[in-house]
Amino acid sequence: MKKLIVILLSIYFTSYAAAQKAPVTIPDFTFYLLQNNQPFKQDKLPSSGYIIFNYYDPGCGHCQKMAAGIAKNIDKFSKSQIYFVTINDKPYVDGFIEMYIPALKNRKNVVFLHDKDIEFIPKFNPTQYPSVYLYDAKTKKLIRHFDGEEDARKLVTYLK
Repeated sequence: MKKLIVILLSIYFTSYAAAQKAPVTIPDFTFYLLQNNQPFKQDKLPSSGYIIFNYYDPGCGHCQKMAAGIAKNIDKFSKSQIYFVTINDKPYVDGFIEMYIPALKNRKNVVFLHDKDIEFIPKFNPTQYPSVYLYDAKTKKLIRHFDGEEDARKLVTYLK
């Protein structure tokens, strides 16, 4: 009987997780700029090119590889505004930047955001780190979502 209950619960939670999808349009949010803790809301997003949200954890190996891949291919992201979003505090993020992506530190199209109110998870429904969302900036519509992907070249293929 216990095995049956465990199996049924596993099926339920697996199907529930599978039902959670990336939002088709960018949801309202309030994150905070890492450098000065000022609020950053959806109305500050660009209206042309691409919007990329990279939800990551500084200690995650896949996240480190994805970020390093973005840095290595940054010229291919010239029409993109990239938002690195994390729940981690500034000292952890600063260490991540210095160690893995120092070339992105002062790029105008790269912004580091702190999700101190933990809004990202319920609004964007990530299931793994990193969770990368590519949106059309004009329509704010989802183009592609990647969960757990570490190869930035796969993301680049969707940029025109």
